[in-house]
Amino acid sequence: MMKNIYSRVPVNKTASLVINQSGCTGAETLTLEQERENLVSKVKLLQEHRSTVPKKSARYKELGAQMNIVNLQINALRAKKKCPGIERYLLDVIQEEVTKFQWKRFMDKAADRMRADTNERGWE
Repeated sequence: MMKNIYSRVPVNKTASLVINQSGCTGAETLTLEQERENLVSKVKLLQEHRSTVPKKSARYKELGAQMNIVNLQINALRAKKKCPGIERYLLDVIQEEVTKFQWKRFMDKAADRMRADTNERGWE
């Protein structure tokens, strides 16, 4: 099952349909390397588009923010690659460190995102 990396912040139709070097369009399950390739390609497209926009425009700032989000996604993949399966332990550590109210709030937000992601793919 693949998380749709484009579901939260659609950049534009061109960047959202990036095809990585292995030919995957996102419909198949991607390896971490393939996901990274896809994200790097998306950043390059954003950089190219940003270079055509005036620096003082709102669009320039918006594209910069989108590049930042994609770069954060790339960094998140790096952690998965270094420590595969760490998610379970991360949840345990967070649960131990936060109050019950905070834990419930985090879990509710995560469940909402999971439902939204599932609905986007039409699996419900």
